[in-house]
Amino acid sequence: MSNDTKEDWYEEASYLRDSRPWPSLIDEMKRRAGGRIRIETPPEFYSGVKDFLNAEFDEGYSGSRIEVQSDYR
Repeated sequence: MSNDTKEDWYEEASYLRDSRPWPSLIDEMKRRAGGRIRIETPPEFYSGVKDFLNAEFDEGYSGSRIEVQSDYR
C-alpha cells in the first residue's frame, strides 16, 4: 500500500489490456517473498478492509495506525 504511484511501476495499457505492474516487479515479489504483488493506494486498501470486515472508521483518517470496530470473528 502506498500513496507513491510511480508511473514506472506499470506497463502502459494497450487496446487489449489495462495497465499492469511490470513483469519484473511481479517476478521479484515471487522470488523474494514467494507471493503475488498487489499495488493499492490507501483509499483502495481501506475500502477493501471496510467491506471485508464490515467495519466502520473515520474516512478522513490519514495516520499510520487505525483502530477498527468490527463484527468479524
